[in-house]
Amino acid sequence: MIKKLCILLLAVYTVAPLAAQQYSGGDASFAPKKGQWQISALIGNSQMFNQDMEYLLPTYWDNNNGFNHQTGLGGGNLYPNKSDDPGLYLNLGNLNSNNLVNLIGIQGKYFLTDRWDINLMFSMNINATPSKDFVEGDYSVKEMPIQNAKYMEGRISNAWTAVVGSNYYFNTRNERINLYLGGALGWQMGRIETTTPYTGETIQDPDMDEGQTGDADLDETDKTSVQLYTPNSRAGQIFGLRVSAVAGIEYSVAKGLVFGFEVQPVSYRYDHIQICPKGATAYKVGHHSIGLFATPNLKFGFRF
Repeated sequence: MIKKLCILLLAVYTVAPLAAQQYSGGDASFAPKKGQWQISALIGNSQMFNQDMEYLLPTYWDNNNGFNHQTGLGGGNLYPNKSDDPGLYLNLGNLNSNNLVNLIGIQGKYFLTDRWDINLMFSMNINATPSKDFVEGDYSVKEMPIQNAKYMEGRISNAWTAVVGSNYYFNTRNERINLYLGGALGWQMGRIETTTPYTGETIQDPDMDEGQTGDADLDETDKTSVQLYTPNSRAGQIFGLRVSAVAGIEYSVAKGLVFGFEVQPVSYRYDHIQICPKGATAYKVGHHSIGLFATPNLKFGFRF
C-alpha cells in the first residue's frame, strides 16, 4: 500500500506546480497567515497501541495448568521462564500497513506567525463489555430443561494518543505549495481491566480429600469454586512517550482546502508495560526504539 501512496504523491506533487502556475501573482492568498486555523484528518500508518491488549492481563487460573502460571509476556516451551520481546506485543504498525480508510486522528493547528504554527493531534478508542454469569443447565425434567449458558468476562479497554508539535513553514516560488520542518512530542496510553463473574469452575478442596467416599454425587459437594482462591479482577496498562522530527509538504487545492503528506525523518520512543496482578507487585517491562522515516501519512484539511 505504501508504494501506491508514494506513486500517488509523486504524481500530485509533479502536476501540482504546473497546474498552479496559471495563478502567478494572485497565489499569495493560498499561503498560511498569522491567526489562521487548520483542521486536518490524518490517514495512513497509525501508531496507536494494538487494541488486543490481552497480553497485559495476569493469569490466575487455567483448567489445564491450575495455578502454575507465571506473570510475564508470553514465553515458549524452550525457555518457559523467559518473557517474549515486548516489541512483538506493541504492534505499532510498519511502513506497509498504510490504509486509505485508516483514520489516525484529527489534527488542529494555529499559526502564530506566517511561518510558525503550533499543533495538536488526538485520537481515542474505548471498548466496554458487561459481565455475564455462568448458568448451569439442568435437564432432569425433560418438559422444563434449563440450558447451559457460558459466562462473559466483563471488560473495559481504552487506548488514546495525543501529539503536540510546532512547525516552521518555508517560502516557495509557488504559494500553493508549502514545505515545513518541525518537531513533535507524543504521549500514548492503553489500559485494560476485567471483572470475572461466576464461572462455574471448581477444584477439589485439599482439606476435604480425606473424606472421599467414592460416590460421585457426595464427593461433588467437596469441590469448591476456584473463585475463592483467585481475585475477581485483572488489569494491565501500557504507556508510550515519543519524540520526533517532522517534515511535510502541503498543497492548496483551493482556497482553504489543503492536501498534504508528512513523515518523521527520525524518531525515538519509549514504552512501559505494566502487568498488574491483584494483591501483588506489578510486573514492569521497558522498550526503546528508534525509527527513520517512520509514520508516513496523508492529511486532508481546511484552513480558515
